[in-house]
Amino acid sequence: MCVACLSAADCGGEEDVCDGQTGQCVECAGDVDCTTPEAPACDPGSKTCGCTEHDQCPETACALELGQCFPEAFTAVVYSRAWDDPSCDDPLLACDEPEPCCSIKDALVKGAAKGKSYVVIRVSPGMNGLKDPGLTLGNEAIGKRVAILGEGRPVLSAPGGAPVVYVNIATTRAYLAGLVLEGASSGAGVSCVGGELVWVDDVEVRSLPGGVGLFTSACALTARRSAVHGALGGLRVALGGALRGENLMVSSVSSYAVQAEGGGAADLVFSTITERSGQPGRLLKCSGAGSMISARSSALFAAPEAGSTACVGATAVDSAVTDEALESDSVVVIPYPQVPGLFVDWAGDDLHVQESAAALMDVALRAAGDPTTDFDRAPRPVMIGARDWAGADRP
Repeated sequence: MCVACLSAADCGGEEDVCDGQTGQCVECAGDVDCTTPEAPACDPGSKTCGCTEHDQCPETACALELGQCFPEAFTAVVYSRAWDDPSCDDPLLACDEPEPCCSIKDALVKGAAKGKSYVVIRVSPGMNGLKDPGLTLGNEAIGKRVAILGEGRPVLSAPGGAPVVYVNIATTRAYLAGLVLEGASSGAGVSCVGGELVWVDDVEVRSLPGGVGLFTSACALTARRSAVHGALGGLRVALGGALRGENLMVSSVSSYAVQAEGGGAADLVFSTITERSGQPGRLLKCSGAGSMISARSSALFAAPEAGSTACVGATAVDSAVTDEALESDSVVVIPYPQVPGLFVDWAGDDLHVQESAAALMDVALRAAGDPTTDFDRAPRPVMIGARDWAGADRP
């Protein structure tokens, strides 16, 4: 527990730093106070050492649910291009930075064969417009933490109805970042069915006319600063799955924006969720006992306004909405005709907020554990109880 202080001499134990801004004893006030390789960064919200982003662990990746960097001694790091070149003689390649693997799947196999508990795959874009077909984290990933980190926004494009990235092993923990995922028709951008957990950061899911952006069933999926557009469905949680969304943008979905079924639960924070098909019941949908969708400090907009929510278990707090069914003392209802003007390009799926969008200002209310940045990593207020802009973006 934090106590008052004037200097470090007033502090002791694990909280031996005096935060000059708050006058409280904390574990850290800045990164300089964090000295261990596994916990190199100071979280501006909790004032504790650890990691909250992969780039804070430059040699490996961050086990985000633990807030600790992968230990270097137990991590295999391999490199791949985001393509699948049949002429590439992969067994002769080192799969290092000078000689990357020919596909992400090959890199996973090569990295897993090193016998380490942690695998990091650093992915660069394919050459000549080629794209990687995606992969299943199957037997190679049993009992491992696998991070697939894109550099330069590499594109993974699954053929037919296959998921672009599929996790289905109960002991697999997967971390995806900096990728663009697309598909030819059905399937999902990311699908976790029975996996232990998946984290998705800074990922764009697009061009899935018959599929869903993010799907989880009997798996915990966390998505941050990611966007889904051009899909049949945005976010789908089924059969006891759990989805935590922070700074998400969902747009141009043809069937539903968020759907919970079979006891699945979606928890959305500082997210912008939209649906403009003109059909009722497609913004938030629920079916089955125990299915829930909760939104806090978010923007939930749909046309038509009335009846866009078809979910008894849906709640919105400190949010901006168009559906009066979500109205409460802390919710601001905005008439739909005013909504397009709040964003840079509503019709073109650019849900960044206009500086003139005063209707979203000071609607959100920060709580413990909320993200400290917005969709573009611009800082948010970090004091508990601070007011902020509703939705994924701050102008």
